[in-house]
Amino acid sequence: MLFRGLLLSVGILGVAFTRKQLLGDLASGEWFDNYITESGFHRNVFVLTSSVHMYAKCGSMEKALQVFYGMVERDIVCWSAMIQGYESNRLPKEAFDLFFEMQMENLRPNCYAMVGVLSACASIALIDFYAKCGSITSAVDIFRMMKGKDRVVFNAVISELAMNGYVWATFGVFGQMEKYGIQPDGNNFVG
Repeated sequence: MLFRGLLLSVGILGVAFTRKQLLGDLASGEWFDNYITESGFHRNVFVLTSSVHMYAKCGSMEKALQVFYGMVERDIVCWSAMIQGYESNRLPKEAFDLFFEMQMENLRPNCYAMVGVLSACASIALIDFYAKCGSITSAVDIFRMMKGKDRVVFNAVISELAMNGYVWATFGVFGQMEKYGIQPDGNNFVG
């Protein structure tokens, strides 16, 4: 591929994406992504995985997912990049969902996919850990920082608030479930 008089290879494009993701330069990354499509590299797994990783590092998980599902072929490295992207953007539920989707595709997770899922588990475990250590404020802070809240996360914080005697805060968090469109289950009521 010719770019300003230079021949660009797949490896050079991958390095360019890496530089943009380290800098968090979404605008330049989007330019590279468009250039990939125009230049015929839009089917290369290596280049597209770099694109997924760049968007995730820049916090644009919607675009990462768009590239991911637009790929003709996805390897374990690409799946791992998406799972870690969700985890690093504090979307543990999405990381779990994608992990299970990957398993439905009969792909064995590599160490990077496992680290992403285990880190997503850690977010929920930290809520439990801090609350059991008496630092309910830290547990609630972690809950607030999480972007992708699901029933499991709500159950964890509701139970811990209730066990630590924060009755009104428990009801407040329970009320937030409606805002997220999550229907309470028996575990929420036990809390």
